Amino acid sequence: MQAKIEQAKAILDFLEQNFNSMTTDNAKSKTLELMTCLKKIFESSQFLNEAEFHSLIILDDRINKFCITLSQARKNSKSELSKLVQNKKKVGLYNQLK
Repeated sequence: MQAKIEQAKAILDFLEQNFNSMTTDNAKSKTLELMTCLKKIFESSQFLNEAEFHSLIILDDRINKFCITLSQARKNSKSELSKLVQNKKKVGLYNQLK
C-alpha cells in the first residue's frame, strides 16, 4: 500500500512542478494517472496502518492546495484572455475610425 501512496505522491510532485509548462494532453494524462493510482488505493481491501493514514492526509492536503492553485491559474488566464480580446476590439475600432 505504501508503494501506491508513494507513486501517487510522485505523480502529484510532477504535476505541481510542471503544470505551467505542460500541454493539455500531457496534463490530462498525468491527472488520469493520479486518479487511477488513488482509485487503487481506496478500492483496496487492505487496512491502512498509522503511517499510511498520515501519508494520505498529507496527500489530500497537497491535492486540495494544488486544485486551488489550478483554479487561480485558470482565473488569471481567463482574465488575461479577456483583456487581450478587449484590446484587439479597441484596436479594430481605432483602425476603422482612421
